Amino acid sequence: LLQDVRETYSRQICQNLLDLPMVKETDIIYAYSATRSEVSLQILIEDALERHSRIGMPKVFGDTMDFYVIRQLLDLKKGAFGILVPGLGFDAAGGRIGYGKGYYDRYLQAFPGLIRIGCCFEEQLVEKIPKEAQDISMDYLMMPSGLLVCKGNEERA
Repeated sequence: LLQDVRETYSRQICQNLLDLPMVKETDIIYAYSATRSEVSLQILIEDALERHSRIGMPKVFGDTMDFYVIRQLLDLKKGAFGILVPGLGFDAAGGRIGYGKGYYDRYLQAFPGLIRIGCCFEEQLVEKIPKEAQDISMDYLMMPSGLLVCKGNEERA
């Protein structure tokens, strides 16, 4: 996607997320800082920080990833692999493809109660993502067109 299209779609995704009751009512939002051509959550992060919501941002240590609360955007530091992204591609069942290191899968496996929302452009949707035993599916996908409840995960919705 062209830069201006990605920015427009990212703004719409952020607004869609800010309108969700589950986002409005939570006391912490686990986000990420986009790199390359991924969905930017900058507007969501700035809004949450203004409302004094807690924002958890990922940091990688070797083979593990954890989230740390930031108070301002200046708290972000570039890590060994840059800032991680949520996925390169998704399917309607919540399957996702990342960069192959498994950081998010391991983290989500350790915290199964978290609501998992993949942020993507419609252009990132594919028919089927190959899934392995360690892969964790998303409960929802947020796109510019709105929220998709992932097939097979309706019980978590």
